[in-house]
Amino acid sequence: QNARARSPPYTGVWLDDRKICAIGVRCGRHITSHGLALNCSTDLTWFEHIVPCGLVGTGVTSLSKELQRHVTVDEVMPPFLVAFKEIYKCTLISEDSPN
Repeated sequence: QNARARSPPYTGVWLDDRKICAIGVRCGRHITSHGLALNCSTDLTWFEHIVPCGLVGTGVTSLSKELQRHVTVDEVMPPFLVAFKEIYKCTLISEDSPN
């Protein structure tokens, strides 16, 4: 299956009607924050109590569920960072760097 971004109000990354990655932007006091939440091994039972993003008929999934094996954040980070650098043509600096 292919993950894909969809038009609003379906912000994020979707596998068919299942959201696998949330993307958000916050603006306030002249500061913009942005981020994402890629569901690796998220406990999906919490999502049984809500309508994700207010979109009836949609659900939430994780890499672990879709791949039918346990997927950790540590496993996902290296390929994610490589893809991020390629897409955004940038250099990433680790907080652990001595700079």
